[in-house]
Amino acid sequence: QDAVCLARCLKGVGFAGGAAAGRDVEAALWKYTAQRLPPVAVLGLESSFLGQVETLPGSLGSLVRDNFFRLTGRTGIAGLVFLNGA
Repeated sequence: QDAVCLARCLKGVGFAGGAAAGRDVEAALWKYTAQRLPPVAVLGLESSFLGQVETLPGSLGSLVRDNFFRLTGRTGIAGLVFLNGA
C-alpha cells in the first residue's frame, strides 16, 4: 500500500520522466505522508493494543486475553482488524 501510494504521488508530478522539480517532489512526498499517516497510525494503535492484551500477566490476564480473543473472533472483529493491516 505504501509503495503504490508513493508511486502514484511521484507519478503525478512527473518524477518517473525526470521532469519533476524539487519542490514538486517535495509536494508529492507531503501528499504521500498525508495519505498514509492516518491508516498507519491506526494500525500502530491496534497493534499496540493487541500486544498489551496478548501479554497480560497472570491467570487473570490469561482469562481476559482468552475471552477477548474468543469474543472478537466470534463477532468478526478480529478478522476486520487483521484485514485492515493487510
